Amino acid sequence: MTQPSLQDWQASRQQQELNKSSLPTPPLLGTVLYLAKGGIFLSQTSSTAILHVMSLFKETVIQIIRSIPRGKVMSYGQVALYAGSARAARQVGWILNQVEETVELPWWRVVNNQGRLTIKGSKYTPTVMRQFLEAEGVMIRDDYTLDIEEYRHKPTDEDMQSWELPEAYINYVNTKV
Repeated sequence: MTQPSLQDWQASRQQQELNKSSLPTPPLLGTVLYLAKGGIFLSQTSSTAILHVMSLFKETVIQIIRSIPRGKVMSYGQVALYAGSARAARQVGWILNQVEETVELPWWRVVNNQGRLTIKGSKYTPTVMRQFLEAEGVMIRDDYTLDIEEYRHKPTDEDMQSWELPEAYINYVNTKV
């Protein structure tokens, strides 16, 4: 049996989200939404469909961040890549900020790709982030940086399969990180 393509997988995930909705579909906006490299194309996109696709991205980001083990970190861009939208690092930060009060996540395990503890628009500070990471055994330098390659979490193929990533996308991601 052949593995579905990335586009087939993304379309399937999008359809699953749309099928969950009990909301009536509003009039079509006639816009095209493009997400991720090689991405999802919705030629008849409604505002509800856009929200559902973004909801799926958000759910995947949350699932990935929850999987980061103690003493390990991932970059915002790395989380975005695994979630299917390699250029959505800022959106990962926005999601973390948005769910800060409502979803229990190890947010302190997400750092920038240079290993710098960056946190903006949050009630938490880099000092708090540092305390959480050091409590897990991560060595933080005086300038609030860490050795990203030493502490970077590299999910296994099984992890990625649990996020319902197709084999072709897992192979693609493995070449990027």
